[in-house]
Amino acid sequence: KKALTVVGRPDVLVKTRVRTSAHKVRSELAARAEVMYLELNRGRRGVPRLYGGWRDAREDRVYYVVQRAGSPIVVDEVSTVPSAAWLAFCRADPVGAATALVECFRSFTSSGYFMEDLHGAQFTLAGNDIYAIDAPETLPNAPVAAVLDWTARKGGTSWGGLKYVEMRLSVHQNCTVDGDCPATSDIELCAFRDCVPGWDQGAREARGWCRKGWCALVDARAHTYDLATRAWALPLMLKEGRFPSLHQKRRLEELIKRMRSEAPEDRPSLFFFRCPKPLVLPRIRS
Repeated sequence: KKALTVVGRPDVLVKTRVRTSAHKVRSELAARAEVMYLELNRGRRGVPRLYGGWRDAREDRVYYVVQRAGSPIVVDEVSTVPSAAWLAFCRADPVGAATALVECFRSFTSSGYFMEDLHGAQFTLAGNDIYAIDAPETLPNAPVAAVLDWTARKGGTSWGGLKYVEMRLSVHQNCTVDGDCPATSDIELCAFRDCVPGWDQGAREARGWCRKGWCALVDARAHTYDLATRAWALPLMLKEGRFPSLHQKRRLEELIKRMRSEAPEDRPSLFFFRCPKPLVLPRIRS
């Protein structure tokens, strides 16, 4: 997809497919899928606002107008160096920064999406909110995936683009070794070297995990692991945050340890993460 600036309107972007794409149909489908994502998740924290759009009948091409949500939280796409604004937020209010980031992830995972091309430049900071600037991909068992498949068939093509989805992994796929199970993309597995030392391979199920004869399913819990292992995420708050007490810092440290558990069911759920004010880390339900 391509983003265009608007003269006199620094608060919005016009997005469309890349004109020179070698895969015109699938590129157009990706643009339309993002419109669906923005509308489906309208009003959720961390989802840019969709203002509207139009279709160019001559090119069979969709244009849509979205909120321009702040600036990236890292200095460049392959960097672990946080932007000055993100670092300042993490230092001054580590729990507020953690809450904003987790709620952004929760917004898209709760509706069946998974960010396979996960890296820091996919997120921006505007005020005290973190935004995912591009639509994530759908998981194969999510209801929205069936809608996208139907849309693609109507256009005479197949839906793809997400390696994990194309493999159609399901909880019913049996196996004998890890190699029998599909992995997610290299970017999801820390190909940009943006993970903390010792935790630089991604969640085990995201690498392809044959567990007791069945392929372990990848879902939102893989992103729980990601939040605890990416250098620009919770580890940054733990390292740089100015906590009111040592006890609060230890609670975050304990939370990160649980989030790094090998078994997905041992990790805290994103859907029960709460960081109420004042700066007090909550108990996390599994």
